[in-house]
Amino acid sequence: MAKITWTLEAVRWLEEIHDFIALDNLTAAHKVVTGIYNKIQLLRDHPRLGQRYEPVTENEGPTQQWIGWKTELFSTD
Repeated sequence: MAKITWTLEAVRWLEEIHDFIALDNLTAAHKVVTGIYNKIQLLRDHPRLGQRYEPVTENEGPTQQWIGWKTELFSTD
């Protein structure tokens, strides 16, 4: 099982998302942030979770191997 370590930037982003939505609907803000948090926790058991893309040919541009939700904002140990 991987360990999720939240960076200060990731925590700030989550707080900003909450605060923005809470301006209109506090309940919705809580649901959205809780949903994001719960999805991130899935990485503990599935650290390679995400959509895998096959490499593109040289003529098509750069290769994208893994796409995930802001994976640079937290790390798994």
